[in-house]
Amino acid sequence: MTTPDISVVMITQPSRVHFRKLALRCLANQHSVPNAEVVIALDDGAHLTVAEAKELTERFGVDNVKVVYGTWKTVPDKHNAAIAATRAPWVALWDDDDWCAPDRLQVSYVATNDSDIVGPSTIHYHELIGDARRTLEFTTKAYVVDGASMFRRALWERTPFVPFRGPHPNAARWGTVGDWIVARAAQNHARVAPVTFSYVAMVHAGNASTPARPFRVAADGTVLDGPHDYRLVGGRDVAAGMTGEIMLRAYEHAFAAS
Repeated sequence: MTTPDISVVMITQPSRVHFRKLALRCLANQHSVPNAEVVIALDDGAHLTVAEAKELTERFGVDNVKVVYGTWKTVPDKHNAAIAATRAPWVALWDDDDWCAPDRLQVSYVATNDSDIVGPSTIHYHELIGDARRTLEFTTKAYVVDGASMFRRALWERTPFVPFRGPHPNAARWGTVGDWIVARAAQNHARVAPVTFSYVAMVHAGNASTPARPFRVAADGTVLDGPHDYRLVGGRDVAAGMTGEIMLRAYEHAFAAS
């Protein structure tokens, strides 16, 4: 079995199935991808749909798609379990509810020669909930956003993700992965390479509340603004210009069904 160049890791749960199929479609639609494998961490009792498994195995091959099952206390534990099952020297984290352009893996992999961590120079957030339907640009270093980052597996092997030890997990500055990236860059002198690809993080009731996700959505559907690490760039039309109208409608339908 050939060792892959990149291991794409997704952690997910049953409640994300409507979003997940779209995020996996973004993955399957990646063009000019180096030899890659996909590792997905699922809670015990959950499973990929037949359509999801078919799409992934047709794109990456049966031997390059792996599902890790388990019960984990924290998100970092789940990430660690999935990464431990990878074989490639590079790990790309893939969110189960966001959209990214089909050149994401290609442009990220090109930057690996001279870096230890690769991430987008900027990302956008789009509200699937509320009346405003705003699209905003994250103005802080976007590589701290966990679902858009890629890093050397050796970096993780030396210091795996550690659950945040505080009053609440969301008190971490950029979330567990984001804080890990910042610490690796500062303490291990890891080289960070910002690259350019379109990425739209979808804002809905299941989002975490951290500065890396600058929105908080209440259970009643009220959209609450978080720290002002972003700027308004427009409304729904801006997001549709990146994702395409058909894909954005699919995300809207996924939100309605979740």
